[in-house]
Amino acid sequence: MFNVTNSVYYNASAEEQPLNASVAVPKASPFDITFSDTVASSSILSHTVALFRVMPDGGNETPIDVKLTLIGDGTKVRISPLGELAAGGNYTLYIPTNNYGVRAHDGTILQNSYSCAFTVVDAVSDPETADEIVIEDIDAIPAELYFSSSLPSEGSIMEYGSGAVTISFDGRLPVGGFCTDPDLTTLTTCEAGGETWTRHVEVDVSVTHPLAIGTAWSSYWKDNIQDAFVLGKDIYLTSKILYASLSSEEQGNLAIIGTDPITEDSIVCINKVADVDGYIVLDFDVNRQFTFEIDISVNEHNPTLSFSSLLSPFYASLNEVKLDVGPFINQYDDFTIALNIHRHSISAGQSWNGTVDSTAIPLRVTEYVIARTKRDILSTFYTDPAGVGSGSITLGDLKLSGTALIKYLKDALDALDGKIVALEYKLRAGDSSAIPYTDHRHQSLPARSTSASPGETPGRDYSSLSINRSLTGTRTR
Repeated sequence: MFNVTNSVYYNASAEEQPLNASVAVPKASPFDITFSDTVASSSILSHTVALFRVMPDGGNETPIDVKLTLIGDGTKVRISPLGELAAGGNYTLYIPTNNYGVRAHDGTILQNSYSCAFTVVDAVSDPETADEIVIEDIDAIPAELYFSSSLPSEGSIMEYGSGAVTISFDGRLPVGGFCTDPDLTTLTTCEAGGETWTRHVEVDVSVTHPLAIGTAWSSYWKDNIQDAFVLGKDIYLTSKILYASLSSEEQGNLAIIGTDPITEDSIVCINKVADVDGYIVLDFDVNRQFTFEIDISVNEHNPTLSFSSLLSPFYASLNEVKLDVGPFINQYDDFTIALNIHRHSISAGQSWNGTVDSTAIPLRVTEYVIARTKRDILSTFYTDPAGVGSGSITLGDLKLSGTALIKYLKDALDALDGKIVALEYKLRAGDSSAIPYTDHRHQSLPARSTSASPGETPGRDYSSLSINRSLTGTRTR
C-alpha cells in the first residue's frame, strides 16, 4: 500500500516536530512528508498538494502556491510555501488520491488521501502567544458568485477522464452553514423544520445519454458521489464505491480506460485495488452526459456545468478528424463531431470481422470512421446554400468560392464514397494492415504507365521530333 507515513516541520533549533495538530509552526518552516515507498519524481508537481488557510468563518482560503522537492532516499517530499503564511492562521495540508496525483515509482497511486491541520506563529519561543495574535482581515464572501472555469470544461467531450470534477468561481465560497433556528444544527433538521439553512454549497447531479432522448440514465459515478469539498474559490467532487458492495459480475466489469476494453457494462475506475477502507475510486461512466447544478446560498442564480464522458465505442480521436477535414471543421462544434465519431464507430464495429479491441484499434477501423465523419461534414457544407453559394474556403494558398467550391466538394464527396465502400470491404475481411490505405482511384492505376495525346502512339519517343505549330484560318485587320 502506498500511503503517507509521517509529516513534520522544523522549529527554531532545526529539530523535527510533528506537523499535525501543532500550534507552533514557524512561518518560514518547510514541511517534510514521508511516504511508504519511493516517490516517482514525475508526479512531484505543485498541483498534487493543496495548502490552504482555514478562515474564522469556517471557509477555506484559496490554496497557497508551494514548491515540491524530492529529498533523501526518495521517500520524502519537501513542501515549501511560496507565499507568506499568516501568523495566528490555521492551515490544512491536503494530498488527494487521484490518477494525476502523487505516485510511487511503480505507478501506484495513493491508497488514501492525506490531510493535517496546524497553526502558524511568528516564532516558536512562546507557543502560547499564538492565541494572542490578531488574524489578518480576509475578503468577504461576495453577494453573488459566478462560474469562472472548470475541469472538465463546459461542453467538453472527454476521451478519457480522471473521475474528478473541479468547479471554480470568481470569489470565496461559503462553507458549512447555520439554520435560522439555532436549535436545528443540521441541514436535514433545518429544512424539515421549515427553516432556512444559509452559507452553504449544494451540488445536484443529473445524468442522461448523449444520443438518447427522455428519462435519466443510471450512473455508478453519480450514485456514489462524495460530499463536495470546498476550498477557497473551488469545489472538488469525487466518487468512490465500496468494493464489497459489488456483485461478482460487477467486480468483473471493473475497467480502467486505456488498460482494459471498455463496454457499455463497464464500471470505470481509477484503480482496481481498494483502499484500506475497502473503497474503489470511480471514473465517469461511459456514454453519459453529466450536468451539475450548484446551489450557493448567497446566490440568486444557480450556475450549471455540463460535459460528456467517454463515448464508447470511439475509434478515432477528435484531433484526427479535425486534421483530416481541415478548414471545413469550423462549422462543427466538438460535441457534434464526437457524436458522429461515436455513431460511425458503432457501424465500424458491426462491419469488422471479429471483435474490436479498444486498446489496439485496427487502422482500417479508424480510417473508416474518419472517412464517414469527414463525409458528414463536407456533405453538410455542400448542401448548405449559405455555406457554399455565398461562402468561401481557403485551402493552403488556394481560395475557393461559388462554383469552384461546389465542384471541389462534389469531387471530394465522390472520392470519399468510393473510399468508404472500399474500406467496408476491408472491414468485413478483417484487414489488420498497419499501412495507411491509399485512395481506391490511385490503387486502380497500373504501377507503370505511358500516356499519349489523341493521335499519338503510346510508347513512341517524341522528344526528337520538331514542333510545328501554325494558326489556321484567315486573319483580318
